[in-house]
Amino acid sequence: MLIAALALLEEEKGPVLEDFPEDALGPRAGAEAWVCRVPMSRPAEAASDPTGYLGGVLSEMNNLGVWYDLGKEKRGRTTVGVSGIEVEAAARFIVSFLGDAPVENPRPDLSVFDALKLALEDLRAYYFESAVSQPGNASAGQVAEWFWDETSAGKLFMALEPVLAGSDDKKLRFLAERMLIPRRQFHKMPEAGYQRYMASLGTRHLSSLDPKHT
Repeated sequence: MLIAALALLEEEKGPVLEDFPEDALGPRAGAEAWVCRVPMSRPAEAASDPTGYLGGVLSEMNNLGVWYDLGKEKRGRTTVGVSGIEVEAAARFIVSFLGDAPVENPRPDLSVFDALKLALEDLRAYYFESAVSQPGNASAGQVAEWFWDETSAGKLFMALEPVLAGSDDKKLRFLAERMLIPRRQFHKMPEAGYQRYMASLGTRHLSSLDPKHT
């Protein structure tokens, strides 16, 4: 089936960085358990990559490429491309926000907020589509946990949160607060970012959204 990552094609208002339904059913009984067959990188400092993330993300994308291409061919469509930026360039644009200054907006017809939001959607979609194209009947929850726990891209999203949260641009702060990381992943954030998210929900929120302190 097409899990929530691909359901973005059904959105009337265009793709958005919404929570994926991570409580979706898992593999069929007796089916092969899903494990990503592609080795993932970890962020590592390098002279050519002062942020520590770009090399890992590009390596992962290269390793995932064959699965992305197979999935796109099989389904005859993809959710990647909403930004109008080549996905590698989108990754470089995203990572640049962790440096001294972001690179020039690759979509000058769009605001920085819109260009970054769409670039983030494309990068995450690339990973999700690559994952569900592999054998093993992955559930939405399994793919989400893999993305946020095991990939440099997931770590990149987490690292981006405090940068955008401290921006002078209120739209970028909103992106950090409400759109960057799904609520079910809040508890994996560093404490300061986690507290920002929980505060943004107001003083009354469901305890199920606060697994760090239950």
